[in-house]
Amino acid sequence: MSWFNYSVLPASRKEALKEVGDDGHVHCLYQPLMGKQVSLQGPFKCSNCRGCYGASRIVESQDGKHWICVFCNTYNNWVADMPDCESYITKTGDKSKDQKLAIVVDTICDTNELQALQKSLTLDPQCKYALVTLQRNGDVTVHSPEGSRAFSSSHHKVELSLKKLNGDYFTKHLKDPWYDVKGVTAAFAKLVAKDVHGNKRAKRATGLALFLASLLADQVMCFLTGPCTEGPGKVVSKEKRQHMRQQQDIDKSTKYVKDASNYYSKLAPRASFAIFASSLDQVGFMEMSEILDTAAQFDSFTDARFDQSLQKYFQLRQTAITDVRLTVVTSERLLVDGVMGRASPLKPSMRNYSDTPRGVGNTNNWALESFCVDPSNLVVPISLSVLTGPTVRAAGETVPEQLCIQFQLKYTSDGGPYLHVHTQVLHTSNSPDCFVVKSFNPKIEIAYLMKVFAFRTINGRFSSDHLQRVRYSLDNEAIRRHQSQDCLKLFYCLRRTPLFTTRNVSPDERTLFLQQVLHSNIDLCLLYALPTVLQYRMGAVNSPLLSQDLLADPSPALIDGGNFVGVRYAKESTEVDLARKSAKTIASSRFPRPLFIDTKIGGSKDRFFKSKLIPMDEQGADLLETQDISLENFIRTVRERSKDS
Repeated sequence: MSWFNYSVLPASRKEALKEVGDDGHVHCLYQPLMGKQVSLQGPFKCSNCRGCYGASRIVESQDGKHWICVFCNTYNNWVADMPDCESYITKTGDKSKDQKLAIVVDTICDTNELQALQKSLTLDPQCKYALVTLQRNGDVTVHSPEGSRAFSSSHHKVELSLKKLNGDYFTKHLKDPWYDVKGVTAAFAKLVAKDVHGNKRAKRATGLALFLASLLADQVMCFLTGPCTEGPGKVVSKEKRQHMRQQQDIDKSTKYVKDASNYYSKLAPRASFAIFASSLDQVGFMEMSEILDTAAQFDSFTDARFDQSLQKYFQLRQTAITDVRLTVVTSERLLVDGVMGRASPLKPSMRNYSDTPRGVGNTNNWALESFCVDPSNLVVPISLSVLTGPTVRAAGETVPEQLCIQFQLKYTSDGGPYLHVHTQVLHTSNSPDCFVVKSFNPKIEIAYLMKVFAFRTINGRFSSDHLQRVRYSLDNEAIRRHQSQDCLKLFYCLRRTPLFTTRNVSPDERTLFLQQVLHSNIDLCLLYALPTVLQYRMGAVNSPLLSQDLLADPSPALIDGGNFVGVRYAKESTEVDLARKSAKTIASSRFPRPLFIDTKIGGSKDRFFKSKLIPMDEQGADLLETQDISLENFIRTVRERSKDS
């Protein structure tokens, strides 16, 4: 499916600038693999253009049935049992190659941590595995059925090779590293945990370990118990009196941040990285932000939440997709500005891209993710523009009533290569009774902005200066939408998330939130901005706003914030049991497992919910003891500023 912030496209340049804003660019969120898909025996390509069957008219003529291409109106032979549909999947080849996975294990931990990790591993017997471990003396060991090989990050040849990211030195010293599932399980059981105590941190060469793993496989799963303190990728000194950097340190260009970030960014194209951390402190996720395809942190690997998350991850790997590529085909006057997220440009298949590129532009063809563990959360933000007429009169003569866009997603799944085709017909303002301004969808606009701002921040823009510019951009968008109360409410809630504030959140925590935004579907993104409330009262379920009014309300409530789910109540009851059961069902369906909070009103954990409540007015702000501006004052300020703009 695809959604647009404006479902009616502007036909004139004046209309595009006045109604759409953003210099006339239309925002699209392409979410292809959510829900059940129609399967066809295809692909069915147009004989004249780059389009495929989709949203096509089927007609009968003297020589049989035909489907008409929505892009060039070419008649193509109809195939029996072709359903009338906008989206479908078709298999395009034979079974794919066997999967390989490199597992990186940090053995610098307590024995119970390593034992818990061993118990949680549920490996696929169809996959081959390599095992890499970090040792407390700074060595990194690559294990093999034929013997192990240790590398020290302080060795001069290792340092030189790492500096150039040259793998030749390492590969010539490595034996065949591949285990079957029984072999890697046995090798894992032999690992010994050796923690470091005292006033110094262990020598942990995370950068070297991840590089070695990327040489072995294009999928890497890593378990860390602390920050990198040795070699490239180092984020903190071994001296414990030197604390992990905070936001104020980043603004001062503190030591290690730039070098570590640059090193990890160079690793990003080499593999897909899933990193799970067990630590009460930061481990360097901010510096590693560009390599993170999956990331989660837990207080301990002994936590039930870690075990549940890891089991969910292995379950999702069974339906994961790889080698994801996207091609966008459009009608003549609909142009593609670019993909506003992680993507690599490929050679364009047609000249339908605009001269004003945004994000990754100047093409209609991209390589997206090398590995997507949860296809239902794959969302691609795309910027589009219409080749409008310079005047309303000219627009009526040159821009048709409808424009079409087709997304062709190629990917590899366990069964082989597939093609997902989704076609959408969009009305323009030249269509009868179609108005651009009335077609605005605030939820799609909010989710699009969240993903764009998250991606820009992840790419090395963690400074407070950049955060101020992002807030300014968001406030300007709010001013443009000042007439919509619902839209302003979403903008207000968005300003309070870690996407737009660093208050009470560490750089690593903020990075994990940004990663969740990038790898979540549209509905989850909206929950991150504005959590939903289900209130259980006398057999009925209501959905009030998450406002100050809930503070003293004794009714059992389920609060879903996307990355947290909780139940709040005054006393135990059957309604509390219902809310608790629903909350656990929601939590079990997501990855990583959301934080689950179960609290009585006034309990110690109730402070967490209190921090999420919206202060509707000044009285509410005082009641909640928050530094945030109230919603009432925010809306008033935005509307006052709109008069000056």
